[in-house]
Amino acid sequence: MGQQVLMAKMLIPAELLLSLAAITSGNVTPETLVKMNQQITELVTLKLRLKAGDPSLTATEKAHVTTVAPYNLDAWDGYYAEREILYGTLKSLNKKVVVLAGDTHNAWSADLHTQTGDFVGVELATSSVSSPGMEKYLSIPLAQLQQFEMAFTTLIDELNYTNLNQRGYLKVSFTAQQVQADWIFVSTIKENAYTVDATRGHQVVLNNNLIDVKSIQKSA
Repeated sequence: MGQQVLMAKMLIPAELLLSLAAITSGNVTPETLVKMNQQITELVTLKLRLKAGDPSLTATEKAHVTTVAPYNLDAWDGYYAEREILYGTLKSLNKKVVVLAGDTHNAWSADLHTQTGDFVGVELATSSVSSPGMEKYLSIPLAQLQQFEMAFTTLIDELNYTNLNQRGYLKVSFTAQQVQADWIFVSTIKENAYTVDATRGHQVVLNNNLIDVKSIQKSA
């Protein structure tokens, strides 16, 4: 299924939304970045403890990572009822669904579930070829962006992968046995001479039940 905006539930801790709002408004200061880095570290630590079933987590600590909200209501997160209707239709047809998306200008991969937790399919989203993405709107250094990537995939339950700062494209191959997705990024869009950035490519291979059987993520 091809469509424009992200379909996955991109729900992040509500308290982190406030920090993101301060940054996207253009009020980026060294103090703001230090505070956000500390906040991300604390939230990721709590989420990892929650996933591990840590019995020492308090109700307040759990609330920090389970009180979530969508960060972009222009995507399918702003159309909750319609998305559930679509998911119900797809499940009734017993289809194995691969959703292809874009528009955010960043690369994403996510699993799709109904509100009751039933698996619907997967979403593969391409980065833009030239339009800016999070690296412009967040206006923070590369090191912090890569920290954001790690935090997003930890804190957002459906999200498996993201690249928040590079331009490129997505190549998807289908056979009867598997789906292979390759995110390919270029070194620059500002010069005529460019190369494929081999340090940040990503590949996902799904079997015919859309189960991830191989993920290869390179890092700089």
